[in-house]
Amino acid sequence: MINTAKALVSGISAPVGSISYAFVAPLRKRFSSKFLWVGSDFYGDMVTLGFFGLGMINKNYLKLKPMLIGYGFTEFFGKLLFGVNKVINADLWNEAMDYCEWKNGYRMEATTGVAKSLVAKLQGIFMGTINNFVMKKVGYVQGLKIGTQSEKTKFWLFALSTVIPFLTSILGIVPKMLWPINKKKRAQMYYELAERRNKMVTDYVESVNEKTDPETV
Repeated sequence: MINTAKALVSGISAPVGSISYAFVAPLRKRFSSKFLWVGSDFYGDMVTLGFFGLGMINKNYLKLKPMLIGYGFTEFFGKLLFGVNKVINADLWNEAMDYCEWKNGYRMEATTGVAKSLVAKLQGIFMGTINNFVMKKVGYVQGLKIGTQSEKTKFWLFALSTVIPFLTSILGIVPKMLWPINKKKRAQMYYELAERRNKMVTDYVESVNEKTDPETV
């Protein structure tokens, strides 16, 4: 029943996610990838914090109706930047590869992809290892009927899905601030890369023409 209610509440704001793609172009024109990356994360964190705050008022986290309403608003506000999050993550991957080419003269898609996959696997192993430990510490008893855990356990389950991710996400913003590409540097990078690539194409075409020139045969 609860999952069905959540799906219905979330479905109401589903069109917002599609509409949010219309915000991408004007935001990209005005702000750098770094600003949108950090800003969208911070915005999402604030939405999560607001949901946590609602749950803490009069112990609303124990009540279905206010939490469903809060969840609906959380989904709505979260989906306002759905398009930006989808596009900016893909853009940053390409931007990172282009930055490597700009600085070093080569790209590292394969190596970076393998490293990313390895980190994701290690993260999955680590989270799987500590999951049971954390659940035991908060008093979670597997197999109980929904809603029958102790009040302390309910609070920690609520906190683990809201304020704890908020805190870890805030810490994650710190290294993102070290992203070296701002709007001005991005424009310079792509200008110089375009010139470099055009020169490579021109040099290649000239070398091919020299090899096929009848006078040189």
